[in-house]
Amino acid sequence: PAVVYFHGGGWVVGSIETHEAFTGFLAKELNAKIFSVDYRLAPEHPFPIPLADCEAAFNWVKDNALDLGINPNRVSVGGDSAGGNLAASLCIKRKQEELSMPQAQLLIYPVTDLTLKHPSMDEMAEGFFLTKASMEFFRDQYLENDELTKDPYKCKLEDVGESTKYLGA
Repeated sequence: PAVVYFHGGGWVVGSIETHEAFTGFLAKELNAKIFSVDYRLAPEHPFPIPLADCEAAFNWVKDNALDLGINPNRVSVGGDSAGGNLAASLCIKRKQEELSMPQAQLLIYPVTDLTLKHPSMDEMAEGFFLTKASMEFFRDQYLENDELTKDPYKCKLEDVGESTKYLGA
């Protein structure tokens, strides 16, 4: 099995290097090959560029699976925070376009609503590592306008449906 992994960092920061220890842990715990993707970051590369980079990486792994020593039917996607958003958004996009789906998703505290309108956003706006103001900053770097917060590729988990499975060894 393999996981094409998209790092977190608000679509603005983060890299393969910042997530190296964690992806190494995943490889060991899942007994899977992890392909960590260094997608282009906002604000220089706003939506949809990071999502396109992630989909290109997923397609490359699937297309080259046999040469990489993995089962092409056991390629999953995963990510944390903004990377979780990209993984789920990739699945929504592929489902809507009727393309082959990843075997599973590994979503670790994914950003699933960029409107930031849930009561918990206000209730927990301060006092934590990630504040509401920082979430707004990251969102505004990633999206070029407010209308994009309603785009389904920004990730509504209910739109993913059957493609959501637990990923485990």
